[in-house]
Order: sequence, then structure tokens, then C-alpha cells
Amino acid sequence: MTRLRRHVCRSFITTENGRKRHYRSRHGLANLLFCAGCKDVFRRLHWDNNGCKSTVWRCISRIEPRGIKCRARTLREEVLEKACFSAFSELLRTCQRQRSRIRTSVLINSRT
Repeated sequence: MTRLRRHVCRSFITTENGRKRHYRSRHGLANLLFCAGCKDVFRRLHWDNNGCKSTVWRCISRIEPRGIKCRARTLREEVLEKACFSAFSELLRTCQRQRSRIRTSVLINSRT
């Protein structure tokens, strides 16, 4: 398979509802956020409401009016980032606690 063909194969994903979506890797959360209602991908958008600029994530089904009418809410990027960072830090804390428990149990078992 040529390099171009591999790149084209990687540049599309198939969602749970069977739609093929173009893969964009410009952002860390691209193609990792899926809608619970219609099972489609969230897309990052830049809004400018009367001079108030913000970045939001919306379900593609709401952006492209084809077929399913999605009712998913718009997510502000600041709120989404805060939730991701808190979840990631909680995961790290849990891993560190588990690592220390395993280390102490290995030390106790190796002494006996």
C-alpha cells in the first residue's frame, strides 16, 4: 500500500451510526468526542457573537442539517478542558495510589 493510500485510509473514521467522517487531528480532542444521542462526532467551531469570541464543540448532526435532528447541547471549550483535566488528574492520582499499594504489597511479600 502506498503512503498516500495509507494516509487516505487514516483520514476517515466510521462512527457508530455508520457515517464516514473526515478525520481532523488539529486538536487533541478531535474525533474523541461522540454524541450520546445520534452517535456522531463533535466538531470544534469558533463563534463570534457581537464581538464576543468563543470556541465551542457541537455535534456534526446539528451543524450539517442532513437526516437526523440532534438535540445535543453546545459545549464551551473552557468547560470541556476543565472537565478533561480534572478527569486526567484524578486518573493519575488513582494510578499513583495503586502503584504505591502494589509496591508495599510486593515489599511485604518479598520479606516473607
